[in-house]
Amino acid sequence: MIGLASILIFSGFVLNAQQHDAFFTALYTEQWEKAVTIQEKVVKTAPNEWLNRMYLADAYNAASRPLDARSTLLEAARYNDKTAYTYILEGRIAMTEDRMEDAIALFAKAAKSGRKDAVVHRLIGESWLYGRHRDLNRVEDALLEARKRDANDFQTQMDLGYYYLVATKGGEALTYFDQAQAILPKSPLPALISAFTYKSAQLPEKQLEFLDKALALNPTLEEAIRQKAELFYYNKRDYNQAAATYARLLEINPNTAIEDKMAYVNSLFLTKKYDETITWVEKIISEDGSRNYLRRLAAYSKYETGDYATGKSILDDYFTRVDSSKIIPEDYEYYARFLQQDKQDSLASVYYEKAVQLDPTRWELYADIGAMRYKNADYQGAIEAYDKRLDSLETRTALDYYQLGVALYMLRDSGAYERAAEQFVKVSEIVPDKTTGWLMLAKTLSKLEPDVEKNPENTAAFGRARDAFEHFVAIAELKPDEYKKDLIAAYEYLAYYHLLNKSPETVTLFQQKLLELDPENQIAGDLEDWLKSAPEED
Repeated sequence: MIGLASILIFSGFVLNAQQHDAFFTALYTEQWEKAVTIQEKVVKTAPNEWLNRMYLADAYNAASRPLDARSTLLEAARYNDKTAYTYILEGRIAMTEDRMEDAIALFAKAAKSGRKDAVVHRLIGESWLYGRHRDLNRVEDALLEARKRDANDFQTQMDLGYYYLVATKGGEALTYFDQAQAILPKSPLPALISAFTYKSAQLPEKQLEFLDKALALNPTLEEAIRQKAELFYYNKRDYNQAAATYARLLEINPNTAIEDKMAYVNSLFLTKKYDETITWVEKIISEDGSRNYLRRLAAYSKYETGDYATGKSILDDYFTRVDSSKIIPEDYEYYARFLQQDKQDSLASVYYEKAVQLDPTRWELYADIGAMRYKNADYQGAIEAYDKRLDSLETRTALDYYQLGVALYMLRDSGAYERAAEQFVKVSEIVPDKTTGWLMLAKTLSKLEPDVEKNPENTAAFGRARDAFEHFVAIAELKPDEYKKDLIAAYEYLAYYHLLNKSPETVTLFQQKLLELDPENQIAGDLEDWLKSAPEED
């Protein structure tokens, strides 16, 4: 089996396995500037190695830095003494100067001069793959020529895989990565780039499988750990696994990109590790104070840990720093919660409404707005909030109608009572075996009964609440001790209704029920007097 050293070191090309994997991972995943950074360090370590400089030029070209690529290629030419490679270097220089015909001619000379050398053909293919002017047809031709000359050249197989990945032929790409893996079974690079290919194909389970293969070969492979963390975070939304994997990434590289640290903080927050969230926010902000977004997570975490004063102070500071276009609904929602804790309910409802204005799908916040307004006796405001919430609901519960009905009831005017009654009718229809809807419907309708003592001519109109009270009584009498107060009110009403309708037997029934619950009940005594006089009136 061909050793890794023989693959990575030829013609003075000096890369250790870790550098090799990091550089080509960056190239194959098209993180061009990262590839530049890695290879610049390699060149500083071995400045006289022309091939190191050639690969740095590839990264510069891919990163759209042709002037840097040209100067690097000119330096590389100083250290090369092999004819075929000289033609390749000159061809690449021509490409940076947009002399494409010259480049084609020079690559043809290189191919002729080094016709038996697989590396020559591979480097020609890479010239078109990473050069200033990518030409995928020429890439394929050159790389296949390289493969004909040496089917065991690891880098050729990897380049072919990447070429097919660029050409959106994922199946072919995976075939070549598999062949590269067979050549160097201990290299994690083929498995890692296969995982990247599955990511492009949106096959997360296969992506995870190959990431685990790469990590089995190299447990500290940073890019594999990062990909795995991102997979858990963005795709699977498994934030516990994401947090654990990001923690591993930070263990291996404490100086990883700040975006990785921010994703870690998000994972910590989403898994309710609020104290750790706060600690990491402080670390990152000390590193880069412009990451204002993180201040909101610190504030949210302070709320969740009960430190309301500090959390509100952080959000106050955040609002002074953030561009208004960057504010999200949760910012206003948490600020409203802080205001509630500070007993500023009226202002809190304003911020809840701001959250809904930013994101109308958060209409559930109208329940909080309605509850706060009701608590502060702003019944009209509560009605408006509950109405908006009901308008957004596809399925409405008994509680939804009940909340609106109670707020309407508290306005205490005939129009509001009529609307409240409509809500309580719906409550009783949804939960007919519960007392709540029937009792509130009865109480509401009783407010709309005529005053027959002042206007006896309206006696026939009295009785709108009868049916609701009777339904309430039928349920409540099963637990008289629990509903004693409301049963007394129901018996009083029903007794009075039957009194008006001159039904002494029924009046007697309710009078006796009243006395059983409340022996000292005044109305029961008054009914006794009426019952004694009722026969005489007849």
